[in-house]
Amino acid sequence: MVKWHRNRACVNNPRVAKTDEVDWWPQPSTVRRRVVVVGTGVAGMEAAWIAAARGHDVTVFGIGQRVGSGVRLQSLLPGGEPLRGIYEYQLHALFDRVVVITPRESIAQKTALVTRQGIVRRCHEKHIETIVLAEPRWAGVFHEGRLEYANVYNGDTGVIPDVAFFAYSTPRVPEDTLAGPLRAAGIETRLVGDCRAPGGLLAATSDGHAAGNEI
Repeated sequence: MVKWHRNRACVNNPRVAKTDEVDWWPQPSTVRRRVVVVGTGVAGMEAAWIAAARGHDVTVFGIGQRVGSGVRLQSLLPGGEPLRGIYEYQLHALFDRVVVITPRESIAQKTALVTRQGIVRRCHEKHIETIVLAEPRWAGVFHEGRLEYANVYNGDTGVIPDVAFFAYSTPRVPEDTLAGPLRAAGIETRLVGDCRAPGGLLAATSDGHAAGNEI
């Protein structure tokens, strides 16, 4: 990935374009430590292998039976689309009509321009409708399968009929529920990936790589 006035970056190789990219290997740690990694996503596994390569005793805990977290689920989709395309594929495959309601003037505002263009393009390709500057209204008709929504500025209302499924999404927050208890117990804790701040593959690889080298 190349961004304007920024260094090259890669979701697979966090050392891309660095002078030691070809022959780099983690430097051995002067002190061997017991390291526990919670989570088998990209960030967790990156941190785990780096720490192990540095000579630490590493144990990885995961909630599922397989390594990979959300990335593994993404790889099962046709074509292996980027992670952000998962919900688009799944929803369009299940329903005749998909509508996104947002109180903002457009979707994906806080993403890079190229990423935003890709999201908008895929929504149009799959005929996903977008209603902007609006919020759902919880009225009695919702029990009849009709969802009302209102404009955030003037209050004008509309109705989406024949609703079979409704999902309400808010901005993602860090998954750091374990951080407080671990620190309270005196355990040195580093947050990576979605535990530190929600992000994509690029951030996950970079976080894990940095954490593994810092231990």
